[in-house]
Amino acid sequence: MNVEPRIAPKGFKAARGFSHPVTARHLCGIKMLDTFEDNPDAFMDRVSEGKYKPLTKHWPSFLYDTDEYDPNDPTKGFMRGFLLVRVYCHIFSGLTSAISGHRKATKPSKSHIHGMKHVTGRSIGYAAVQARFALSSCEEWCSEDGKFNLWRLFENIVPVFEDNPDNPWVVETLQWWDRNVPDLVETKKRKRCRRQAIKPEDSEDDKAVIEMREAMQRAKKACI
Repeated sequence: MNVEPRIAPKGFKAARGFSHPVTARHLCGIKMLDTFEDNPDAFMDRVSEGKYKPLTKHWPSFLYDTDEYDPNDPTKGFMRGFLLVRVYCHIFSGLTSAISGHRKATKPSKSHIHGMKHVTGRSIGYAAVQARFALSSCEEWCSEDGKFNLWRLFENIVPVFEDNPDNPWVVETLQWWDRNVPDLVETKKRKRCRRQAIKPEDSEDDKAVIEMREAMQRAKKACI
């Protein structure tokens, strides 16, 4: 993937975030993506001027396969973003798997070191936090980027997977992840992961989780 204009090497992030059209597109809330693509420069200007403030409740577009996104069914393409998967593979399987989709290394991957048999909602949430920070213009690690809170992003993602682990969307999505992440420890059966005392603190963030849960229920009924 060619990035134009080129993004400065690591150690200098001021030109990322909403100062660069590529990173800005990934950070843009999925519901605002059409507006962004109509005029990226104008959209980025609105952010810099404080006229549009990305919030944690606005699911960033990098979480989505944007080709599949459907505003009438926000579960389509959700948690299948190309960048999200690449970051996940880089963290848990290694750099080569992130680039080529196949692991080529002699040292054991983090997934093997930690005995990871399956992808989980929490590990996806962790990768999403790392991806969001990498895309931002924040020079040093911090949980907040303006009005966007990285910890709450994690808190929003986890219940989507753990509140109703038997939901067809959850089952299918995690199976899809297992197929797309190399070097997981082989096992015959996936165990359901249920939520363990994690809840968004902000009512607006909680609303984003509730809306996604309702969309999942509608999708489930449509399949019956």
